[in-house]
Amino acid sequence: MSREQSKITENNNKSLQTLISSYAFSLAGSMRYLIREWKINPYYDATLYVNRRKITLILVWLRDDSLEYMRHLIDMTCIDHMDRVNRFNIWYTGLSCAYQKRYNLLTSVAEREPAISAMIVYKSLNWTEREAWDMFGVPFSGHEDLRRLLTDYGFKGFPLRKNYPVVGYWEKYWDEADDAVRQKLVTLMQTSKLANPFYDYRVKWLYETFEEVFKYRFK
Repeated sequence: MSREQSKITENNNKSLQTLISSYAFSLAGSMRYLIREWKINPYYDATLYVNRRKITLILVWLRDDSLEYMRHLIDMTCIDHMDRVNRFNIWYTGLSCAYQKRYNLLTSVAEREPAISAMIVYKSLNWTEREAWDMFGVPFSGHEDLRRLLTDYGFKGFPLRKNYPVVGYWEKYWDEADDAVRQKLVTLMQTSKLANPFYDYRVKWLYETFEEVFKYRFK
């Protein structure tokens, strides 16, 4: 790369950083006291770290402000961090078609701590908040109809929590004597692992990896 080309690239990078800084300043605006931190990438996608109690105010501002106009809420989901006090991160992803900008809002709640329902701002949050309750056990205060969405009737536990057993707690079976579907607690015998061709009893379960099993089974 020649000196002239490197200078042009450097100037373009400086101008881009200036634009991003000015955009971040305008993005905070009058709502700066509600936003704990924000990041802007070169594609003008904004990530806002907000207080869980102020999420409704932030969403209303992003939806109605003439400089943002985030009319579409694409998705809302959770991430489980077992080792943290505020165990669950809640992600909101929105889109402004008018300005071709994408927004990511991040807030966090502790276990058994309710998040604030924003269904009054975006009606589509009805199902996503119910899904977060069903899969992660995150309650949303102010939700009009917080019921399970994906799991079966009488299901216990929250399947997407990292401490939830992979096989579950209950299993359904057909009782020929009663001619009906019954359920019982899951009981797994050690011998059931022998059906797996990659299982080897010489490898400890806690340290069992595909590489270790492959080394013993196919050496």
